[in-house]
Formats: sequence, C-alpha cells, structure tokens
Amino acid sequence: MKKVIWMLGLLTVFTLSSCGSVTITLPNTTPTTGNNPTGGEPHWGVQTKTSGCRANGGLSDSACTPGAILATATKEAICQSGYASTVRNVPTSVKNQVYAEYDIRSHAPGQYEVDHLVSLELGGSNELSNLWPELASPQPGFHEKDSVENDLHSQVCSGAMALKEAQIEIATNWLAVYQKMPHSQRSSGQCHLNKKNVPEALLFESKALLSRSLAMEREVGALDDARVKAEATRGQQGGRLS
Repeated sequence: MKKVIWMLGLLTVFTLSSCGSVTITLPNTTPTTGNNPTGGEPHWGVQTKTSGCRANGGLSDSACTPGAILATATKEAICQSGYASTVRNVPTSVKNQVYAEYDIRSHAPGQYEVDHLVSLELGGSNELSNLWPELASPQPGFHEKDSVENDLHSQVCSGAMALKEAQIEIATNWLAVYQKMPHSQRSSGQCHLNKKNVPEALLFESKALLSRSLAMEREVGALDDARVKAEATRGQQGGRLS
C-alpha cells in the first residue's frame, strides 16, 4: 500500500507539470515608457538606426523597430483563416540581419524569436523595421506576446476594436495590453500558473489523490480481513472433520 501512495504522490507532480514544466509568472510592472514614448501613431517602416539596437524591458528599440504594416492588410483580409501563412516570409538571412542590428552574436536555441512587432495577423509586414529578436524570458516574453496578438486579432475580427487601433497598441506597448488582459487569456501554449495559485492547486490535487489512496487502502484492508476470516473458517471446518 505504501507503494500505491508513493505512486500517487508522483502523480501529483506529473499533474502539475503535465504541459512540460510549471512556470510561475510573477506580477510584472507595466513600463511607464512604451515603444513610442511620444505617443500617437508610430512612424511605420522608418528606421532611424540599424545598429546598436537595444531592447528595453521587453520592448523593442523603437528607432530600429518602429513597426511596419501592409497597405493590403485590411480587416477583411486578416480575418480570413490562414491569412498569416500566405504573407509570412522571413528567411534565415533576414533573421541574421535582425540579430546583427541588435548586436546579438550568439544565442541558445529557444532563447530568442525573431518576432514581428506588429504580427502578421494584425497586418504587419516582413520588413526589417517590423522585426526584432524577442526573448522568451524573463516573462512576459515572446510566448506571452502571442496571447496579446491572438486577443487583439479576435477583437478586430469581432468588430470590438479597429484594426489601426490594434496595430498602434501592439507596436507602441504590447506589455500594457498584456497587463490588462484577464489571467485566463494569458495562455500561450505553455503551462502558466500564477504564483498565488500554486499552493492552492497543489493542495487540491494532493487532497484528491490522498482521498483516493485512503479509499484504496480501506478496500485492501477489507479484503485482507475477509481473507483472514475465510481461512479461519476453513481451519475450523477442517478441525471438525478430523
């Protein structure tokens, strides 16, 4: 029975890490200065520098990556299923140029993603002025930005937000959009647990598994009692026959 309880304990760990790893997302302070400190609409496609670029606090360098949009990317176009795959075109040579602009000479697999500042789903282009090397961590990183892109795309296609407004929001300060999103919508294909919910989730799983293990123990104990009684009865009957 101890083996059963031990296995159930392991199951608790596997339950909490079922999506690969448990990531505890700490509260993040919204930056006071966005990608476009002057406010208003960015200067789409205009790079004022192409070297010595520096990302700051999860935001791109607006001088190098102000964002760029396609004139043909209307609401009707971007809301068509599969639209992004028809316009995506960022070869390795372009990605290497993006890394060079941000003075990144080496990186580990998965550490960065050459990301579209204005996502293709929101009408962004493949120009260098719309690309930047975005970190996965510290969070929020490029995984979390995906959830912002999905949220804004849904709002545009539902008519809740104008396409231009969504483009400006994600280009100037996508982190501000992320911080305003409900926690339930911040998923990005990874498992994210808010820090304050981890003990609660662990307690819930542990209680459920403990309850099951105790029930199993009682069943095993009842079977053992029945077996002992049956053997005793057979022994008594055998004694009378002899």
